Amino acid sequence: MKKPDPCSQDAAKRVAPHVEPIKAQVLRYVKEHPGCTCEDATHALKLKHQTASARFHDLVEENAIEYDVLKGADGRLMRRYRVCARS
Repeated sequence: MKKPDPCSQDAAKRVAPHVEPIKAQVLRYVKEHPGCTCEDATHALKLKHQTASARFHDLVEENAIEYDVLKGADGRLMRRYRVCARS
């Protein structure tokens, strides 16, 4: 088993107080901009890509948001996010 990296552990401790507020910010953005991409939110919210991507992942795992995979004009695949439909 790999030994935890002290630098990664320190970074996780530093970011911990900011995770929930950033997640709420991303969720609000997706609610206001259905069909947005992670890149859209990254630019609009002035977040680092790694930060935004992690919060999108958290929200998908929590079933708060979902996505469709589409092919963009340049041929690359992209995810378009929306808030999950509640029954």
